[in-house]
Amino acid sequence: MSLLEHRQAIDALDADIVRLLNERTRHVLEIGAIKTRHGQEIYAPHRERAVFQKVFRHNQGPITNEGLRAIYREIMSCALSLERSLTIAYLGPEATFTHQAALRRFGASLAYAPQRTIADVFNEVSRQQADYGVVPVENSTEGVVTHTLDMFVDSDLKIVSQIVLKISHCLAAKGRCEDIRKLYVSGLDSAQSASGRSGRDQLERPFSRVGCEGKTRSGHHRRTGGRAIQDPYPRAGHPGQLGQCDPFPGSGPPMRS
Repeated sequence: MSLLEHRQAIDALDADIVRLLNERTRHVLEIGAIKTRHGQEIYAPHRERAVFQKVFRHNQGPITNEGLRAIYREIMSCALSLERSLTIAYLGPEATFTHQAALRRFGASLAYAPQRTIADVFNEVSRQQADYGVVPVENSTEGVVTHTLDMFVDSDLKIVSQIVLKISHCLAAKGRCEDIRKLYVSGLDSAQSASGRSGRDQLERPFSRVGCEGKTRSGHHRRTGGRAIQDPYPRAGHPGQLGQCDPFPGSGPPMRS
C-alpha cells in the first residue's frame, strides 16, 4: 500500500472506532440507568478489572497490554463521567504519587479534589463532598502508613480497591547538575532515594535542587537533572481507594489487612 492508501485506511478505521465507542458508551449509560433504578453503585471496581482482563486476552499486538490499559482507562473514565459527575478526593497537592494513583484508577474525565491531610480525605468522603478518596496505605520501603490505618478505627468507610504504583523520583531545578550544593526532599522521598540521603550531607549554597515525583504539576516547567534517582531496586506505593460501598456487592463485609 502507498502512503496515501495507508492514511485512507486509517481514516476509515477512525470512523469505525468513533462509531463503536459511541455504541459502547450507549450500552454503559443504559447499564448505569438500570443500576440507578435498583439503588446500585455506578462504579464497580471488580467489573472494571474483568474488562481489562478480557481486553488483554483479545490483544494480539502490536499494542502492549499497558497501552491498552491506558486507552481503556480513558474510555471508561469518559463513560463514567457521563453516567454521573464523580469527585475524587486525594492526598495532595496536585501531581503527588497519590494523585497519580487516582488518575491511574479513574482517568482524566472526572473531578479531583486535593486535600491537605489524610484525615481531610476521609472527611470529604464521609460528608459526601467526594464520592471516593485515594490515600497512601503502604510503601515498599517505609511499610504501612499507620495514620491511614488509624483513621479506619472511627470511620465507616471501606477499602474499595488497591492501586499499585511504581515509584520514581526526579531531580528538578533551573541550573546545572554540577552546581548542586543542597538537596531538598520530603521525608518519604529521602527514605526512597540514595541521592536523598547523600543530599542531606551537602553544604548549604545559594543554588539547590528539589527531589520530586516523576510527574510534575501541569504548567510547571522545570529542567530535569536526573530521573529514577530512587534506590536501584523496585519501589512500589500502594494507595487505597476509599468509598462507602462494598467492593463486591453481596459478598459480605470487606476484608481488611
